[in-house]
Amino acid sequence: MRPVRVISSLIFSLILVVGNAVSASSMRMHTGKYSEKDFRMEFKMRFASWMYQKNGKRVAGSSRRIILRFFPKISTMLDPGIIFNGKSHYLKKLADGSTDVSLSIAVESYQKEYKLTLQYIIPASIFGRSLMISNTFTLTPVLVKGGGREHKLKISNDRKVRTGFQVLKDSEKKWKNLNRSMKGNYSYTLSFGSFSGFGSTTVVTVRNNKIFSRNFRRWKLVNKGGKMVDQTTASWIENKNELGKKGKGFKAYTMNNFYEQARKVLQKKLEKYQRIVFSFNSQGVLLRCCTVDTRIVDDVPCVGVNLSSVQK
Repeated sequence: MRPVRVISSLIFSLILVVGNAVSASSMRMHTGKYSEKDFRMEFKMRFASWMYQKNGKRVAGSSRRIILRFFPKISTMLDPGIIFNGKSHYLKKLADGSTDVSLSIAVESYQKEYKLTLQYIIPASIFGRSLMISNTFTLTPVLVKGGGREHKLKISNDRKVRTGFQVLKDSEKKWKNLNRSMKGNYSYTLSFGSFSGFGSTTVVTVRNNKIFSRNFRRWKLVNKGGKMVDQTTASWIENKNELGKKGKGFKAYTMNNFYEQARKVLQKKLEKYQRIVFSFNSQGVLLRCCTVDTRIVDDVPCVGVNLSSVQK
């Protein structure tokens, strides 16, 4: 019976191939390299298009993708990440010490150039103050005559070195403009999750730049039908007249308070076992400015500002 199944599968596959025969396809790859004193990078930009018949109808498609690899030259470099089309992508470590990330280019038509930004932090323990390095790359695909599928990628870089205080100041300016447009009405979320399968979420709502309410939820992971889902174990809402009376959850502050706390974090001199976490959302608003103890393995607290999100 087994050979019959194999032959049947082959016949079925052949029918699929014939029914969805590719009429035309093309692929072009642009490659380039860039090196800096702190890192080196390898870029690939791949363009592909295809057209085939499906159920008697012609189907066409295309894809554009940037593939990059990042090789840090400084072992103490923190939180390298790529910003592309307003979204942040943190780089994952590979066995050889490099990192890579694959980015899909969501564009309807071919562009002459593409921009992406690499950011990372050099901690205060090296220079006496934390530095945020920003590298804005302009990637320009260049066609090589007779190159076939392989072509060049022209790379230019606008490198900026700023202290954490300068970055925080720029972020605070963006926040004040955004907050003005929202008339002081917004909310933010603080979350905690343990590797043991429990955690909590606190949502603080601000109205007219004053704390309006605090919403707390505690949860744990439970097995339901073979799937792990979070189950609420406790929840409550405090209004502005009873803030802090229920005790549980993160303490409520305004965003202005968080920027003040962040400045104090940046003023501290880091110990050898400490590292700073510094990040913002796509609008440039502060999310995290806190320190972690690298000696702790599980459930490491981040001391300082540690927001999950800020929303209207």
